[in-house]
Amino acid sequence: MSSDMVGSLIYLVRTNDAGQIAGVEQIGSTQELGAGYTSLFTMVLGAKTCLLAYDRSRAGLRIFQLLDTHPWVTKLPAEPSLAAGFDVLEPFTMGNLPYLMCYTSKDGNFELHGIGEGFSLSRPYRYFRDREPGVTRGYTMVKPVVSRGRLGLMGYNYDDGHVAIYSVSVRTTSPPGVPPLSLSPTWSHYWSPGWTRFAFFQFGGENFFLKTNVLKHKVNIDHILDDFSGNNEVGAYLDLRRAEQLTVVSALDPPGAGPHFVTYEKTGEMTVNRVRGDCLGWTQVSSLISKEGASHVISFPVNGKSFLIVS
Repeated sequence: MSSDMVGSLIYLVRTNDAGQIAGVEQIGSTQELGAGYTSLFTMVLGAKTCLLAYDRSRAGLRIFQLLDTHPWVTKLPAEPSLAAGFDVLEPFTMGNLPYLMCYTSKDGNFELHGIGEGFSLSRPYRYFRDREPGVTRGYTMVKPVVSRGRLGLMGYNYDDGHVAIYSVSVRTTSPPGVPPLSLSPTWSHYWSPGWTRFAFFQFGGENFFLKTNVLKHKVNIDHILDDFSGNNEVGAYLDLRRAEQLTVVSALDPPGAGPHFVTYEKTGEMTVNRVRGDCLGWTQVSSLISKEGASHVISFPVNGKSFLIVS
């Protein structure tokens, strides 16, 4: 049976009385999402836990509500207008308000939209930089990170190794309909090329990420400095099972269980792993066989429960 016919699979992440993951159980599936989305991400909008879906080959943003009972996923009528062609979409919160970051790698443009009532998108705040520090072109990964109440955007270029962090702040004023936001580079550096499959997580409010270098056959865990002035390598050449065959590595943080990550291969083989407190390794706590050929593994909490969507 093809992956499209199977649809997206829904899993419940079970925890025991000690707050540890006790297993991952498939509880349903949905045909609601469809295939072909290049970006899938979750955020809380109002009282709803939502899944936002985007296909860079066409305009528009589709919004689904995530539920903790059947039918698990329902499409909402709102379809905010958004241009085609963005490579990275990520949500973030600033001053208690929801925003959407859109980024295009070829031209290096950031667009930051406010999300209003009815899921409408504001006019964007745009940012581009063509000189050091922090040239914005070429990023293959961009991720919002929060440290001590401050927000940063971290970008990395797979091809040349350039990495930078930009601080996000609030302006005193802005043009009508444009969010009062501002970006400024706080750090610019060069790593080796070839890093991919980033999974960001937190320990005690500190930001860390796992990354895989497919050119150097290397897996690291790094720490982002609190003031967004760089990163420290915590663990290097870590032993991630079948690292070269993985196509998805994504963070998982069940309520009260601490940071975990999920690995996925195109064959459908998945593992769930608990990150050790020293960030020098992890313990596999679950393994399962899911659908073949998925592109996304998304974790989300609803009503105190933790779920995964494989799509």
